[in-house]
Amino acid sequence: MFGSTDPTDPTNPTDPINTDVLADICATQEPTTVGSLTDGVPVCVPAASSKHGFSVSTFNLDVTSIAFSSAHGLGNLTLAGSANGWPVAGDDSIRSSHVGNTECVVLNQPKNGWNNVSLEGLFKGVSVVADFNKTSCRVTPGAVDPGNDGYDYDRLHVIVYPFRFPNKDLSFTTAQINAEMEIAKQYFTEQSYGKFTFTWEIKNKITMPSNSSVYDNDKARWAKEYKEQIVNTGVDPNFPGEATIVMVTSEKIGPNDGADLTAINSQAGPPLMEIYTHAASTIAHEAIHAMGLQHAMGLEGGNSTLNGNANDSILNYANVFDLMGMGGHTLEEINLAYKNYFNWFSDTDVPTITTSGTYRLYTFNHGTASGHNAPGIIGLKLKSGGTGDKTYFIEYRTVEKSEINSPSPIRTPFLENGISINLINYLDNTADIINNAPWYNHNSLLLDATPNSRSSTWAPEDFNDAPLQINQTFTDPWNGFSIYPVAKGGTLGTANAWIDVQVTIF
Repeated sequence: MFGSTDPTDPTNPTDPINTDVLADICATQEPTTVGSLTDGVPVCVPAASSKHGFSVSTFNLDVTSIAFSSAHGLGNLTLAGSANGWPVAGDDSIRSSHVGNTECVVLNQPKNGWNNVSLEGLFKGVSVVADFNKTSCRVTPGAVDPGNDGYDYDRLHVIVYPFRFPNKDLSFTTAQINAEMEIAKQYFTEQSYGKFTFTWEIKNKITMPSNSSVYDNDKARWAKEYKEQIVNTGVDPNFPGEATIVMVTSEKIGPNDGADLTAINSQAGPPLMEIYTHAASTIAHEAIHAMGLQHAMGLEGGNSTLNGNANDSILNYANVFDLMGMGGHTLEEINLAYKNYFNWFSDTDVPTITTSGTYRLYTFNHGTASGHNAPGIIGLKLKSGGTGDKTYFIEYRTVEKSEINSPSPIRTPFLENGISINLINYLDNTADIINNAPWYNHNSLLLDATPNSRSSTWAPEDFNDAPLQINQTFTDPWNGFSIYPVAKGGTLGTANAWIDVQVTIF
């Protein structure tokens, strides 16, 4: 991955030893405003909540390698170097991803011209340096970063910052904020089966220095200036504290043309969310983004449920049954793959199946503060064949909240008569991932057991009948197993509803 050198060894004997130490430059210097690095000169990197990059020129210089070192500060970053444009997820960039900010990348055979290095992640106070003609770094990285494999806390505290403009007050009153946050709190209590605490505090309303029209066509200025206002209150919006996120709420920002599509949508990335649709469903959805999860997506396999090759792609929002997909507005259940990220159930509740047999699966979407309330297991985990690095989460849900009072439900019959299959650790680093960022990992991909059945041009509608129905078979394309729902029973719409699934391990 790092060419012929060992990036974790700063004393590689095959090259002149790099005995320099990477000092904590941010302790004595302000963050650099320059977009390039020069040989051997460390700089303080501006704080970032996604990424920050530098170019390195080797024009007409005899440079055979560049050793990039980073260290110090707060956060957790990945260092990526490339001689062919800016590093992007899924490309052949050289990457160093260890716990913390101490990283080393050695770029062999750099281009005679512009080369690039990118610091990806959430960080501040980081020093970085480029050393020409070195194949060892100034630092020794620690343990390999396992990736965004789970949320580390059993709680979330939200610091709410209401904003108004001199020409426009905020219609989302304190009483309304509290009411919607209370709904979100109850939602998280039920989703977590009583294992997650959701709290908040509301700061005094802040008046921005300019009218809303100033920001309507300058979203970057809006983000910069509201963050300055938050810093003035003594809170760092990029690092508000453990198990804590910042919530910014205001009237919608965007061109005054009456079209919501041109306004900024509510959005989030750790550890901050912007809320412009003043509803508990939006708050819950964006809070999960701010805790590190992406949308609940769909796996588009063309004429197949899953190909296991380049014919597969990702369809954003396509889990139509899920809060993090198209079920956001009605506070639908979070899928088991994502609940696993939060550690909201045990391995006994959702066992990993390694033996062929028939397993009874109870619905998982009737949780309260007392637990999931089902009399047995609420899901199955199955490993793919081959390397077994991909995991399937099998779930049974019989309630689609948006259709409870519908005289002609569309999705509910498929849910009642089948199982939903979500796959993780597949296509995580492809360009298909919307808003790709280092903290988004283990995207849940809903498989469509009845592909190409949509009746309209709206692509996610094809997933209305995604569940694998009784008497249908799905086989892992990596030859790990097959599953076959055989019967259902219990009382639909309750925690006692069940479905039997026959599993054959290959």
